[in-house]
Amino acid sequence: MREVGGQTIQMFVQRCSLAPKSCRNLVLTLRMMWKSAKAWDYVSHDPFEGLVLPKVVRQARFFFTLDEIQRIIAAASGPLKSFYWLAAETGMRAGELCGLRIEDVDLGQCFVNVKQSVWRGKLQTPRTANSIRQFAISQKLASHLRAYLSTWRPNRLNLVFATKNGTPWDQNLETEAAPAARIPRDSALRASCIPTHKREPDGQAQCTHEDTPGAIRTRSRIEPPAWHLHSRRCGR
Repeated sequence: MREVGGQTIQMFVQRCSLAPKSCRNLVLTLRMMWKSAKAWDYVSHDPFEGLVLPKVVRQARFFFTLDEIQRIIAAASGPLKSFYWLAAETGMRAGELCGLRIEDVDLGQCFVNVKQSVWRGKLQTPRTANSIRQFAISQKLASHLRAYLSTWRPNRLNLVFATKNGTPWDQNLETEAAPAARIPRDSALRASCIPTHKREPDGQAQCTHEDTPGAIRTRSRIEPPAWHLHSRRCGR
């Protein structure tokens, strides 16, 4: 490690073929390793001083319009219809939808709870406490989910969406329900004027509005009873 200098790190960055953000993440990992090595007296110099990193260029995010989402949901069938509808109303990530369990769905109170997610076919717990949250859904979606779950086939993981073998859907792979189409990215399914809701520690809800495709999110705090007002609007 003593032979690793600033030139070596800079050459690594210049030759990195990954996206700028991924390259920066690699350098961050190297910095953490170097910090430990320095604390243990393996090295004494800092090869990261003066390092030039690639600039991250922010790109406009793609969103389906409200009309496009309604047409997607109307054209879908089977479990994919439920999947897309939940994504549109709640704004849940695709991995969180894939990890949704029967016990996480409260159709009586019209809520769904996020307690786990799927990444590359594996179940995982949320990385932060803020990732555990609750979303309101419309009465119309709740009725649809009741009909869907009436024909739901049990699986060992008790997942709402599972393959014939009982394994989780993978948000990055084709599903048995739609062998010719991939699951759309969850961010694209957050239509304009459809808010997402998150429970705050003090019992209030945080509502995220995406007023226009690619718009900056604006957050407003609303009381829990208002969750259903928003979800009913989404379910029209």
